[in-house]
Amino acid sequence: MNVQPRPRFAGLVRILDAINPFLILAATIGIFMDYSPLKAAFALPNDVIAALFAVDFLLRLMAFPTWRYLSRGWGWIDFLASLPGFMLVLQRTPLLALLRIVRVGRFFRIIRVLRFLRAFSFLKSMKADSTWVQDRIMKIGVSIVFTSMIGIVALDLGARAGLEDLAARPYRDAWDAGGSSLRAVEAMPGVVAAIQNGAVRQKRTDGYPAVGTPAEWAAARDDLLAGLLQIDLEPGRGLALGSVVVPAVGILVDARGVYAIHDTVMTIAIATLLGVLLVIMFVVGAVFARDVRTLQLVVDSFDAGDYLLLREEASNRGFVGEAALIDSADDEMDNLLKVSAATADQLEAQSAGWSTPAAFDEPASVPAALSDDELVRIAGTLESRLGQLLRERDRDTARDTIKALTPSIVAYIKKNS
Repeated sequence: MNVQPRPRFAGLVRILDAINPFLILAATIGIFMDYSPLKAAFALPNDVIAALFAVDFLLRLMAFPTWRYLSRGWGWIDFLASLPGFMLVLQRTPLLALLRIVRVGRFFRIIRVLRFLRAFSFLKSMKADSTWVQDRIMKIGVSIVFTSMIGIVALDLGARAGLEDLAARPYRDAWDAGGSSLRAVEAMPGVVAAIQNGAVRQKRTDGYPAVGTPAEWAAARDDLLAGLLQIDLEPGRGLALGSVVVPAVGILVDARGVYAIHDTVMTIAIATLLGVLLVIMFVVGAVFARDVRTLQLVVDSFDAGDYLLLREEASNRGFVGEAALIDSADDEMDNLLKVSAATADQLEAQSAGWSTPAAFDEPASVPAALSDDELVRIAGTLESRLGQLLRERDRDTARDTIKALTPSIVAYIKKNS
């Protein structure tokens, strides 16, 4: 998963990696501010952050081998996180009119949550941990973010539509009850402006955007920060005035209270997603790292033929004596450590010229007769082994070794006395 940059861009990538945590923090704050009463004040900072994400992606695309960066280096995640930045460029083109018609601007505000994926980019530089750990955490995080983003988009669009329908219902009821009289509807509380056959009448001006022409009507309607809800009283009868499409008969209503409820719901949803991702990064990541550390310790110990660290780890976790027995209720990695430590003891015992009996309560079988030279050799091996264990401060194993061999020695003495 770790893709190395081209040598001449190594310094640039280090700078980008150093800036990245601060950029992610600023983006996270910006996402929450987008659903707060301060959203208008953070509109420009959010655009700047979006542009920085796009620049960051383009620089990384230049610094890394393109295909390896996109496929193996999770560069496609950086691309998705930078989409709102590229939208800023598209908004300066004639495509803006089309975007307003299909209302994708709101969607690209929502997909800012993809920036949370950049929080996982720290895994790219985790040299101390296993690539396996990095890969698993990244895959879990990506799956949760994408699933959550689909849910957040559905929640945003569904909750917004439902709340808007509830807010519009009294005005539509008044329109139907009043015999389709616009004057009766525009006199209701909350109406900011009314439009009929292209003629706009602004009812309230204090603290509201100018809505005196069809163009100003469209601008106020499309500005998500204005908090104005357009209600078409004769749905399906729109008027195209140049590049502006307005309803034949409709009103603009102050719906800031409605949108405040919507923003609260969205803030809770996004905060929940962020909390889940933090759990993945720090809790699940720690579990994965511990498991891989155990695996690596076992592999390295048997590969090097040095079991000191393996036995020390088993001892630190309390896996000595009866606690070293395999238990199906224990964690798989703990049982692996127990088996590995026991196997290491057997391998060292065999290499030293003697083996530990399988059970302490049963005397091991011994030869019918041993020469004095063989007896001296066995005693010397045992002395050397016990000395090694005591030097390693592995008193438990030394005690268990003496306990295991005592029945064999006693049986030998009885048999040869």
